[in-house]
Amino acid sequence: MSYLFCPECKNKYKTLDLCPECGIPLLPPTAPHLQQYIKGHGNQTIQIGGDNKGDIIVHQLAPQERPTTLIQRQTIKPLTIGGTPVKNWWLFVGGAIPIIADMLSIIEFFQKLPSATATPNPYGGLLIYAMLIGLFLFISAAILQRGRYMTLPFGRTVERGNDGNLYLTQIGGTCGLCNAPVRIKTVGPSEYRQTLVTCTNNPDQHRWDFDRTVLGSVEEDYRNRQ
Repeated sequence: MSYLFCPECKNKYKTLDLCPECGIPLLPPTAPHLQQYIKGHGNQTIQIGGDNKGDIIVHQLAPQERPTTLIQRQTIKPLTIGGTPVKNWWLFVGGAIPIIADMLSIIEFFQKLPSATATPNPYGGLLIYAMLIGLFLFISAAILQRGRYMTLPFGRTVERGNDGNLYLTQIGGTCGLCNAPVRIKTVGPSEYRQTLVTCTNNPDQHRWDFDRTVLGSVEEDYRNRQ
């Protein structure tokens, strides 16, 4: 005669499917253990093995892929002076000249300071503004030389092409999560600055790292639009 046994209390029964004492399914004598599979809400599977006193293993299913947010250069305009394309090295030179001139002026002022004939420089205020402008140009050139792009207010961006020319661009697209417009934004403290693609509808949650390489070369993009 065939019997079933309870894996918990080891009692044998021949007419029951569940143990009346433990309430768990009965097994044939040769079954080593009991396994149950409980399906979750579409995002996980829980496997309970043996006498339900062992480990519970949670198998996380692969997350759904987020919708793709496509970005592109909406406008491209070469920066020119008198019809000549502006080169990035121009910013280095244009920034270094006023900085050096101001430093020489400061040194000259302190050299004349002990003299009774030393008079204040009437152009001191202009020299300060010139130094600030020079610092801005020099820092901008360094940023463009290293990262090839620099974000500006109102959604504008300056990009350096492979030819060294500078272009004023506007990069945009549509958020893959809510179909709202996106923009390029640089956030974080100076030592941890990062450029992100942010959604104008939900910028705190709908944001991605900005990968400039997906846009391709700015000068080729500009030539293809001519």
